[in-house]
Amino acid sequence: MSSPDNQVTQELRRFIAKEKFRAHGLYSGVQPIGRMTEYEARVNQLAERLLLAMPPLPTKPTVLAEFQSTLKLFDEADSEDSDQLLDYLSELMDIFGIESSDGLLNIWRYGFDPKKTTEQNNQDAVARMSVEERDLAASFGALKPESALRELSAKLGPPSSVSTTTQLWILNAQRQTAVTLNLGPPKVIVGLLRARTYSYFKQLGT
Repeated sequence: MSSPDNQVTQELRRFIAKEKFRAHGLYSGVQPIGRMTEYEARVNQLAERLLLAMPPLPTKPTVLAEFQSTLKLFDEADSEDSDQLLDYLSELMDIFGIESSDGLLNIWRYGFDPKKTTEQNNQDAVARMSVEERDLAASFGALKPESALRELSAKLGPPSSVSTTTQLWILNAQRQTAVTLNLGPPKVIVGLLRARTYSYFKQLGT
């Protein structure tokens, strides 16, 4: 019977050998090819570092610390590639028997900790905002559900993107900062988001 260490070693080696960031299902794969190779190498280097740390099995804090180092290398990745990265990290968590990233992956991808309340996440978000962003977020409190779209359009200009219920204003494409307005139903919610940094949401009305 193989030991837990040996089993994890075998699974890690299979993980490293597997092709990554290739097109499958609805995912079109990383473009260009050179970037695909680079992204695959970054994930494999993470797995190799964890492999070299054995035996014994790395602790959860050690694994998550390695994750954090790798996540920083993907801060400029687009949303689809980011989702693929999280799939690979979740696979590594399964290999090590880790059930939760303690909010690490969710904070990196969406800018909030799912274990915290909206108010707690908003406080964290405000601490990460620039002065201009903080002033804008503070102005959300005066918005009314029935006039929010008109007032935000007067302040920010026409929305950059419109769907059935959601309006999106891109404030800074380089920093990936945006305002969102979800017109429900049932709730009208305005948000100020900066990719990889924070997500701030305010419900308008009751």
